[in-house]
Amino acid sequence: MIMVHLMAFLVIFGLVAYVMLDGFDLGTGIIFPFVTQEKRGKMLDSIAPFWDGNETWLVYAGGLLFAAFPVAYWVTLSALYIPAFCMLFCLAIRGVAFEFRLKSVEEEDKKTWENVFCIGSIGVSFFQGIILGASVSGIKIENGHFAGNMMDFLSPLSLACGIAVTVAYAVLGSSWQIYKIKKESFKELYIIFQNFLVAMAILFILAVPVLCYQRPDIVSFVIANKFRLISVITLIMLSILIFYILFAYKFKNDILYFLFSILLFAVPLVTVLVALYPYAVPFTHTVHDIANTPQALKFVTITTLVVLPIIICYTGYVYYTFRGKNSENYYS
Repeated sequence: MIMVHLMAFLVIFGLVAYVMLDGFDLGTGIIFPFVTQEKRGKMLDSIAPFWDGNETWLVYAGGLLFAAFPVAYWVTLSALYIPAFCMLFCLAIRGVAFEFRLKSVEEEDKKTWENVFCIGSIGVSFFQGIILGASVSGIKIENGHFAGNMMDFLSPLSLACGIAVTVAYAVLGSSWQIYKIKKESFKELYIIFQNFLVAMAILFILAVPVLCYQRPDIVSFVIANKFRLISVITLIMLSILIFYILFAYKFKNDILYFLFSILLFAVPLVTVLVALYPYAVPFTHTVHDIANTPQALKFVTITTLVVLPIIICYTGYVYYTFRGKNSENYYS
């Protein structure tokens, strides 16, 4: 069914959009321990117009997954209830910290809420990586229901993914700050960016043998399909090329740091999705197995094609309006 593939694409599009856009404001909080307190206010100013709008994509992707593929939604939520709850809790305290930091007057209060914002950002990133790793590791399903243990999400692969995603978000966050903050006032950002970039490369390299050890069936599945293998190899080579460009070349335009960082994060994510598609839950259920009824899919498709352009236009308008170097100092 073409409609099933279309809905799967729209869900994937929402997930990729979320991790790319919300990734940089999560990364901003992650790198707080590596900057002085007076610089943190400028960093918060740079994400203030965007951070809550970026989270719209999480609501969009989650809502669409529930409407189009309800079995995948409730099975995944049942299996990953603990990391999902922890992620949402960290999102909540992060939002609270952001607003309370704005209203704080005393330096100690500012520092406290900055630390809470940092912890929340790290928590959200880490648990998102846990969810990704646990999904790739596999979920036990019997008769359309989760049949495993609540702690099955803990594995070497999920922990590795949790750390890798956190470091990758730090790369996005530092590259965003390079784009938004004037170079002469924040030169150490380039050092922070390069250090996290190297750490990201090392972690992704180490994740490969962990994946091969824990899920050799995934490797066999990819190798068995020539088109899929070629696609994955191409995406991996593209990731290596983008990493080389980022690490070896100093751009004259700071926005290129951010744009190439976005690509560097998106390409491995798309590689995982390409490697596993059409499985929604590897290797038990494909998108065809868990799709909603044709009538429901038709309704969801029409609704999505109306709502999605509105979200895209709103997002584009906000980024266009607040483009360029940041000039406000509400949080300083």
